[in-house]
Amino acid sequence: MVHLPQQVAVKVLSPSLSRYAGYVKYFNRQAEMAVGLRHPHICRILDYGQAVVQLGTEPSMVVNYLSMELMEGGSLADRVAQGTPFELSQIVSWLDDVSNALETAHGQGVTHGGLKLSSITFDRAGEPYVTDFAMACRADDQAELVFLGSPDFLAPELWECSRP
Repeated sequence: MVHLPQQVAVKVLSPSLSRYAGYVKYFNRQAEMAVGLRHPHICRILDYGQAVVQLGTEPSMVVNYLSMELMEGGSLADRVAQGTPFELSQIVSWLDDVSNALETAHGQGVTHGGLKLSSITFDRAGEPYVTDFAMACRADDQAELVFLGSPDFLAPELWECSRP
């Protein structure tokens, strides 16, 4: 098998969380939802599944993961923390790109659910991407809503226990 050389970001579900009923199913459901989203400003999910890993001298364990495009420009949270003021034209451009990405997701029946500064990342060229669809839900989703994450950033649809 030939592997193409590329750097990716890998998100691993904590093994301690995977022991709780429903977490693995929820993690995989969110990965399946995000993998289908296509927009120039949505970070692409490349793969998800399980892998056997060994950390140091510990016994090997099975972990659930997802891999996505590596965003080398950091997050909006990183940029805000630096304290450098942004140009208004830059903010407007970012808002346009991010809102178009979210509109595309909504058009596919997906509500992000937990958009926050760390959910907006940048590529090497400084283009913004929406990522972290862990709180996402579909309009036709019959699964029970699970509230994980930061309540301050939940979509209003989730607070009202309604669907997007």
